[in-house]
Amino acid sequence: MENVSAVDTARLETQIGYFLVDLDMSGNSNRTIDTYQFALARFVRFCAANSLPFEEFNPRRAKQFRNYLAASDFKPASINMCLSAVRSLYDYLVFEGEVRVNPVDTGKLKLKLQNRLPGFLTPLEKERVLDWMKTKPRHVELAFRTMFATGLRVSECVALAPEDVKVIEHSYLVHVREGKGNRERLAPVVDRQTAFDLLEFARDRMGQERLFGVALFTLEWHARNCRLATGVDFHTLRCRHTFATELLQQGVPIDVIQEALGHRRLDTTRVYARTAPEAVTRLATHV
Repeated sequence: MENVSAVDTARLETQIGYFLVDLDMSGNSNRTIDTYQFALARFVRFCAANSLPFEEFNPRRAKQFRNYLAASDFKPASINMCLSAVRSLYDYLVFEGEVRVNPVDTGKLKLKLQNRLPGFLTPLEKERVLDWMKTKPRHVELAFRTMFATGLRVSECVALAPEDVKVIEHSYLVHVREGKGNRERLAPVVDRQTAFDLLEFARDRMGQERLFGVALFTLEWHARNCRLATGVDFHTLRCRHTFATELLQQGVPIDVIQEALGHRRLDTTRVYARTAPEAVTRLATHV
């Protein structure tokens, strides 16, 4: 006889599949759908480990799920993201008549986030990371160099197609089609060697759906291994923070950095000014 827990898990995975299709049909970006898929995979593991049918998930279990994520070394922002994803799933299940009420009260469960400065790498730390990446397959190494040289989010990097690498008026750019909030932009490639390598690599990959042919979580996995091997506090977002901080230190106007990063609001970009105060002083003398 088939294990009851396995049946419950299969039923939950089926409902999640329907939910993700609904997200896609509603016009959500691939980045959003990938994020929900990652979060809900953790929810499936929790339910399977506790032999818990999704219909029996309640506020007490929701708190246990939050604590389960914390015990798995998830950071507060990631825990809050997972809780939001599960709440959205149950909104869908209520609408479909699979459950009567939504058991996830994110207002009570969400963890408070610290207002921390963006973490960036020193030149020596960046060199150590890039040296480690040289031991990896070419497409992985180039993906990380691309993030350092463009400030792309990891989700934007993995979504690039070969034709998104462009040369316009002697400038090397990447066309970000799936940015945060479905915003498109052209991001400059600020490192000359990376620009040359990207263009050559893209030409070799023409006809392929994706430029690097890797999943988001593959790059996250390599970043984690890099952190363990080098001792550098490195994750994929550090590439973006380092890119922005380096530009500010070079005296690039903050509104130009805002455009390169694809920030909707200038206030979001201004936080980098606090990581490079000497650059702010240098810029101020030109006002």
